[in-house]
Amino acid sequence: MELAILSLNVWEGRRYEGLSAYVSEQSDKVDIFCFQEVCDTDSSVTTDRAGRRVNLYQELLRLLVDFEGYFAPAWQPVSTVDGIVDGISEQSTFVVKSGLAMFIRRTIVLL
Repeated sequence: MELAILSLNVWEGRRYEGLSAYVSEQSDKVDIFCFQEVCDTDSSVTTDRAGRRVNLYQELLRLLVDFEGYFAPAWQPVSTVDGIVDGISEQSTFVVKSGLAMFIRRTIVLL
């Protein structure tokens, strides 16, 4: 059995439109995605003023429905930032986890 593995630094989702299009395009060909610099948060903020997609892991989960997602945070700073929630700017204090994410096609059996 051959596996197709794609490893990519996603730059904290700063180029999300291109990233999501590329990942969608590759999802039929790739069995395992390995991503670096993935952000995740429990906040409803989607983008901070630095341009990071602070909920990128959740967005990738929705994009890669045929894959099981795994997230390993490397650091968890508490930040007060201006963010955008449903297109409305707001200031929030929340934890942003950043680290590695792996998405494995659900048809692959892990031992």
